[in-house]
Amino acid sequence: MKERVLALDLIDSYPVEQPELLHEPDDYGVIPRWTPEEVPQRLLYPLYQDVEQEVVDLPPFDHDPGFVVCPDETLDVLWFTPTSLALTDFALTVRREVRPDGAVVTTGGSAVISVSAYVGRPYVERVARERWTWRDSLPLPEARRAPFTVLPAVLQGLTVDLELPAGVAAAPAIITASPLAGAATIAVELTEFGVLAWRTALEQGVARTIPGTVRATAVIPTANPDDWYPGVEHHTLDTPLGTLLAGRGAADVRQVDPQQTVSPTVVVVGSQLVASSTVTLRPSTGQAPSSAVFGPGGGRVTTAVVTQHPDTVGVEWKAEVAFTPPRWPVVPASGRLDSTSGWITMVKPESWCVGYVLAIVPVDAAGRPVPASTRAGDRVQGVLNFTAPYVSGGLLSSAFDAEYGRPTSLVLPRFPDQPFGDLVLTVFATCGGVLGQASRRLGADDVVVTALAYPDGRVELHTSTESLPEAPTGLTKLLARLGELARG
Repeated sequence: MKERVLALDLIDSYPVEQPELLHEPDDYGVIPRWTPEEVPQRLLYPLYQDVEQEVVDLPPFDHDPGFVVCPDETLDVLWFTPTSLALTDFALTVRREVRPDGAVVTTGGSAVISVSAYVGRPYVERVARERWTWRDSLPLPEARRAPFTVLPAVLQGLTVDLELPAGVAAAPAIITASPLAGAATIAVELTEFGVLAWRTALEQGVARTIPGTVRATAVIPTANPDDWYPGVEHHTLDTPLGTLLAGRGAADVRQVDPQQTVSPTVVVVGSQLVASSTVTLRPSTGQAPSSAVFGPGGGRVTTAVVTQHPDTVGVEWKAEVAFTPPRWPVVPASGRLDSTSGWITMVKPESWCVGYVLAIVPVDAAGRPVPASTRAGDRVQGVLNFTAPYVSGGLLSSAFDAEYGRPTSLVLPRFPDQPFGDLVLTVFATCGGVLGQASRRLGADDVVVTALAYPDGRVELHTSTESLPEAPTGLTKLLARLGELARG
């Protein structure tokens, strides 16, 4: 059947010829990779030719999400993407108290659920193994049945919500998503009824029966074979809560002793742009502090404070996040957990990042888009200079090649409580042997940029924040599409 072609990113590839020699991904899963530069980049590669594809559905196995695969005969690539989320972390805290009559009762609790739109090594291995079966059944010409390279389709702009039956949640869930990483963490306070039902299901090994749904959508970059514009496809990852928790049990339940006990918790949301995160909790009661160090996958640190007067207790927390790009600053964060502000908070490293999407568009003399194939001899390059007092040496710089219709994602650091730095983008275009260029200063909100390259070498830079007078060229529509890729 005719379908649009999934774009690809700079990602790890896995040779299916010898599945046992698959590269080892890190614990964070098989996810799109940022280039290891001081201004990290991701390139998107939409295709423009018609491709016959067959989408193959695979049922879930064990307690993991199902996924679909999509062979692309023109690239010898087998795309795969989950059809639901994967669970990366879970904990249930049950609070109890002693009533005046001496009875110990459950009064409520809380749950922390971390999910990812990407999958780990077992899935890559399974896709690779199953490929041997598909090779003979897919409607591909005999000459195109060479082994495929297995690649995960890139997912961006992740949004997540939690849907629970009435009477289960004591308050709306706190949800922190990291769209660049394709991950999210959910913290929800549960009623007495809700926590009892969850605890019973976990302890009896029937967590699959826990009702509720984690609703999620992501954006897959695509290209329409009949249109030069890159586009987006909204990919639904809604997952029953019971499916996510099916492999969990009594070991994930933490019961607070029947005294006046509080459990302050700091959750660090994962990001591939992070090298390490250090978190320390220091109770005001004089109790020994708790600390933890996390890698790119993030994590959570919890301490238990026993007191007869919980309203007077507070826990000071501090965190330091070190990023992987060279010369990015170490970002500190701090706060206080107490009965007023709540006993759980989240640290989201991506909140200190600004992501940009740049697309280069070939146009004719009147500014109308033309097929990239008509300008095959052109060359386009970009230079990004970012100055800020909070980066080492005061300057981050990157030069990169760009291609028509292939958006480039770039990321820069943002330091809390300080003005964003000074960012200048320069695009050079050689069209018909004529060199032209354009420069523009960008703000933190100018996250979508389109460069129009004219046949005489002239270059125009436009952002999604400006008012565009033209309608026939379709630039407004393009900027809106690219904006979904930059959503975060």
